Amino acid sequence: LPDALEPIIKKFNNEAVSNSYKCGYLELFKIKDVKVLKDFDEYIKENIGSLGINAQWVMCANGQKQFQVFAAAPSFQDCAISECKKECQEFLKDICNSLVVAQYKALAKIAVIKSILSGKQAEVHLTRVGQRSFRNPPEIMTDCLKEVGNIVKGRNVKVILHAHSKTSWNKNIDESGLKVEVDN
Repeated sequence: LPDALEPIIKKFNNEAVSNSYKCGYLELFKIKDVKVLKDFDEYIKENIGSLGINAQWVMCANGQKQFQVFAAAPSFQDCAISECKKECQEFLKDICNSLVVAQYKALAKIAVIKSILSGKQAEVHLTRVGQRSFRNPPEIMTDCLKEVGNIVKGRNVKVILHAHSKTSWNKNIDESGLKVEVDN
């Protein structure tokens, strides 16, 4: 199955953007043309509704079934956004924010739908997609949590955040105002 980012990249139909995407890694920092980044940023904002969501039922090692949704983020592994050309930084951050926040919103909406259909509390387990080794700007996680909070507010949904350490989410949680449980 294609990952979440592949269809939107293919539809944009730009060689520089296509070449920055290999084996599931979207490395937009390799694009040095500000106009291409600006156009891609605008394209994503106009077409975010075509972003693919790969949702599937999986069997866990303990035998329980779980509904899993793959989420993806651009990779800045070889460079932080701050190390890119100044004129590219704004667009790189905007593109990253648009792509990652849209996926977290979809995850929250799926949890709300699951809760409504089952009549029971649904849990949505979130990880720090794009953080740590992908070096995405940390404020993107804050934006994600704010949107998740807006969607699940007043719904029977429990938000659980997973991380390597309980403190890794602290700043994002504080800035978002979302009530969550952290599991490490």
